[in-house]
Amino acid sequence: MPAPERFKWLNLATGLPGLVTNAPSSSLGEEQTPDATGLDMDALGYIKKGTIPSGESRLVRQYTVSDVYDWHYRRMWRAENNQLIYGAPEYNSIYFRQGAGRVDFNDVIDSGPVEQPIITFMPIGATSMIVFKANGAYIIKNADSLGGGFNPGSYIQEAGISAATHAIEVDGIVYFTNSSGFFSITENAEIVELSISIRGNVTAAALTADMEEKHVMVGTALGYDIGDGKFFKYDGSEFEFISRKLTNKENTTISVSSVDFEFDKTSTAQGEIKFKIKTEERGWSDRTYILPVQNVREQKEHAHLDIEPDTGLSWQLKITDIPSNMKIKNIWVRAKGYTQESRDS
Repeated sequence: MPAPERFKWLNLATGLPGLVTNAPSSSLGEEQTPDATGLDMDALGYIKKGTIPSGESRLVRQYTVSDVYDWHYRRMWRAENNQLIYGAPEYNSIYFRQGAGRVDFNDVIDSGPVEQPIITFMPIGATSMIVFKANGAYIIKNADSLGGGFNPGSYIQEAGISAATHAIEVDGIVYFTNSSGFFSITENAEIVELSISIRGNVTAAALTADMEEKHVMVGTALGYDIGDGKFFKYDGSEFEFISRKLTNKENTTISVSSVDFEFDKTSTAQGEIKFKIKTEERGWSDRTYILPVQNVREQKEHAHLDIEPDTGLSWQLKITDIPSNMKIKNIWVRAKGYTQESRDS
């Protein structure tokens, strides 16, 4: 007769989980979350309370010579309707035309050219310029050439934006957002949809960036970490973290008897971890579990709580509050009936 199965510790969440809404929560990994609000993007490797980072627009040197010009690649540029006006190199106190002094952007559709106005333009890569319109974009190659004679390049239909603030450049890559999602584009017109993991949950909004930390903020509700490729959601100072869902392909039951939080603290102030659990789709527990946090500082510690095991086809945890001086590195659960390889793919 086989021995009864024992409860075993497994890792429910680790590090700083990124938001993934475009996949079943049962298919997510330890560094992913189906729903979380108010995680600190700068607390690498930890779940910590935070608000959306402060961002800024890319600074541009400007000169006013009758009209306002941006200064890029050692010359003045400005947009007028569907034309990009440029001056001769090194002139910034007067406008001195070089050659035609303009690039025309006529979008060609089935019925012929369309003179749609330029929304914004900015450098991309080391030597190019991207020009955005509502229905697409263009990339001027060799925009740093002192000889002028620029041409608009090929029409990029996927890269349209509705407002000048909906695009920003960080380290030569331009990020933009529209009704289809959040994207990056290189000077070679290589476009990547960055928001696949949260498709359908991006609203086009003004983009700002933390140039040092390499974060891009989409309005006040969404942050993107360029290095890790993770998204984080914000709603003022609200905080909530929901774990991935533990479930088995074989429809066998799972039972959890203990929860353990592995954490660091940045001060000796005491506090409490508050969380709820959910078995199957019975809704979150009426009871909020409250776990006191020990009085330690800069030392890895564990906060452990035994719970009444509840058996079902799935199990999930929701943290509703943690102390502001706490950083959770790992969440462990003592479970029976779950194996890592049984997770949905």
